[in-house]
Amino acid sequence: MAGSTSATCTRYHSSLRKNGYNITVPFGSRASSRSRITLRNADSSLSLVVRRKIVATPERLFDAWTRAEELREWWGPQNVKCIAAEVDLRVGGVYRIANQFPDGRILWISGEFLSIERPHRLEYTWRVGSPHAPVERVRVQFVRSGDQTEVIVTHSRIDGETSRESHQQGWQGCLEGLKGYVHRVSGPSSP
Repeated sequence: MAGSTSATCTRYHSSLRKNGYNITVPFGSRASSRSRITLRNADSSLSLVVRRKIVATPERLFDAWTRAEELREWWGPQNVKCIAAEVDLRVGGVYRIANQFPDGRILWISGEFLSIERPHRLEYTWRVGSPHAPVERVRVQFVRSGDQTEVIVTHSRIDGETSRESHQQGWQGCLEGLKGYVHRVSGPSSP
């Protein structure tokens, strides 16, 4: 379905092992290994995949994802505001994003860029809060599909189910925010 967000499910049908991951495909007629998968890494950490098709070019979405001034306009799950963003877009460069919650609490997300393939792919580390927090990994892909681009976020090395569920909700909110932002600044009929 165009414009829909899909993510992992928590009920499982079958598992297989591939490239160091245990891949689990969910039950149900809406389940698809292409759009809804949960990965459990060999080290027992969790991964998730969230997808969203957006009417925009990969270049437009890549830029919105990697320009601090644009990130501040759309980043964050529902009811969370991005109050600061810094991006040094180069391999080895760092980023920092400040999320402000409705209660006024501020949570910093930071990391280092590992791979940049404009406009198709980004990969970076992910730390929430303290610089001593566990290092997770995020890969974002921008895949052209006609007049749309599918944004695919793969978040791995997640420490537990509660954190995975929180990240899943956050990524769904971020992708919805990105869609709304691009629609506002580019107009509804932009390719």
